[in-house]
Amino acid sequence: MNPELEKLIEFALADGVITDKEREIIRKKAEKLGEDPDEAEMILDAKLAMQNKDAEASAPPPSPTPPPVATAPPTSPPPPSMPPPSTKQKSSRVGDIMTCPACGATVNAMELNCSECGHEFRNVNSSDSIEHLKSEIKKIHKSAMEADPEGGKIGKWFAKTFGEDKEEKLCDSLKNQSNFIRNHNFGNSKEEILDHLTHASSQITSYNNEIRDIQKRIDSDDDELYDEELLHANQKVKNAWITLIEQCKTKATLGIKDEAELDKIMNIANDCLK
Repeated sequence: MNPELEKLIEFALADGVITDKEREIIRKKAEKLGEDPDEAEMILDAKLAMQNKDAEASAPPPSPTPPPVATAPPTSPPPPSMPPPSTKQKSSRVGDIMTCPACGATVNAMELNCSECGHEFRNVNSSDSIEHLKSEIKKIHKSAMEADPEGGKIGKWFAKTFGEDKEEKLCDSLKNQSNFIRNHNFGNSKEEILDHLTHASSQITSYNNEIRDIQKRIDSDDDELYDEELLHANQKVKNAWITLIEQCKTKATLGIKDEAELDKIMNIANDCLK
């Protein structure tokens, strides 16, 4: 197996838990390196099973059950004005603080992890951010491709006759996409960062292929009037995705306190930039 893929699998296994997002990243990395994604996932599952088996074998034996203790007589129920605390109250937010649903400790509502037990507070809006990015890019492309060419009827006839309309619109779409990607804002939770890293990595691979194809046309055919401009527009979008990955690295540094998790994300981000 490719050493880069083995290293990525080791990072995914560092915390003993494999998330769906980590599986997706490993499969994409396997495809990128020419490895079989199904085989990579099978190796991942095997390593995880062995790791769990070793952990169980090294765990201390359970302590003997203590002898039964005489129970106290039942107490009378509390008056109606003092209802017993419900379990739902454990995870409620109060102003700028909240209680950890795992251990009940009081923490700042802006924290990503519990300072007492390390429980991660998952961001329910993590998927909204990446979906917003995808939908806005589609809108930008649709708007650009449906726009009327300049010059009224004569301009439309000229564009239709000489085939310039589609190429110009595509270049405009790509330029607008690159500007939007560079200005896209998202949170610094682990889920949002991994979502954006995964999507940006796939987009960079796609644009690398497109740029290579355009360059081949430029080298073989001097009659492609807009290929040079189209090449430049594709490169701008690719660079915008690279900038977004750099933003992910910055957000991870600021928002993720666990060093192991931070190192894992940094390695994934650096792999995306290779």
